[in-house]
Amino acid sequence: MDHQLAIVIPAYKADFFEATLISIAAQTDKRFVLYIGDDASNDDLAGIVARFRSEISIVYHRFGENVGGRDLVAHWERCIGLTADEEWVWLFSDDDTMDTGCVAAFYDFIERGVASGVDLLHFDLEVVDGSGQRIWPVRKFPLHLKSAAFFAARVRSEIHSTVVEFIFRRSKWQHEGGFERFDLAWFTDDATWTKLSRHGGIHTIPGPRVYWRYSGQNISSLHASRDVVDRKVQSGLDFMAWVQNYFEQYGLVDSTSSVEKATYLMGVPLSSTALSWKEKLGYAQFISRQLGMFVFGRVRVMLYVYIFGLRQLVRNWLNGSSSDDVGS
Repeated sequence: MDHQLAIVIPAYKADFFEATLISIAAQTDKRFVLYIGDDASNDDLAGIVARFRSEISIVYHRFGENVGGRDLVAHWERCIGLTADEEWVWLFSDDDTMDTGCVAAFYDFIERGVASGVDLLHFDLEVVDGSGQRIWPVRKFPLHLKSAAFFAARVRSEIHSTVVEFIFRRSKWQHEGGFERFDLAWFTDDATWTKLSRHGGIHTIPGPRVYWRYSGQNISSLHASRDVVDRKVQSGLDFMAWVQNYFEQYGLVDSTSSVEKATYLMGVPLSSTALSWKEKLGYAQFISRQLGMFVFGRVRVMLYVYIFGLRQLVRNWLNGSSSDDVGS
């Protein structure tokens, strides 16, 4: 095998799929195989893939049953199962893109020996909308970030992290039991990166970036459904319980407070357009109780929600609009 990198796409949607493949085909270093697992899509993904077979090495497989709709992690795993035991795996997506120098920068990084003893690599991330326009400024990672520091930075919203900007060492991923599973795969990436970085930390490859599309079509964009909000909140609570157990098991120090954890988990209810402010306050109380917070801590979380609401009212007023759910 003359390459060490498998790029894996668990594919379902065609909307931005061609743009994704264009960015991969444009890589200046072609030492990779692109594995595409079609999750029984209703779209003609095979027809899109066919246009790129002459440009890059592609393994395409259409699964007969849609699994990602009920168990996204299971679909990720069966797509990785298509690979040929490359040392490094890059789990990408069907709607994101990458700079043309990403693969070249990856090989430069590992061939210089910088990645010795490291199991998790990372590119800086840009968040873009459906038109490819940047939504907010990139939050750069430190060049090296330890496991506990990664968790703390996530809880404090100091960094933005998804799945697609990470490349992991297959042997370490297998040794750690694969992906850590949560409903909707919500926090699966954070927990998995925490495990994979426990020994060697996370090393960011400087230079080229990955572009994560916040399009309104992915799970991260679905804030309207009450059912999705409920499931995400429960996954967040499950993740926090997992972190507590994991840190205790391996002697890691959690520097975050319960208030920080609660306000972090409130991000989903606060962004939902389907919830009234009374319901959002109810989530604040529920999350605080589930985290075992005392009265003073719960009050601080409630104040955070009120301040958030006031800021939103001010923004709406400045924009000449009003929020339908405020005060309802």
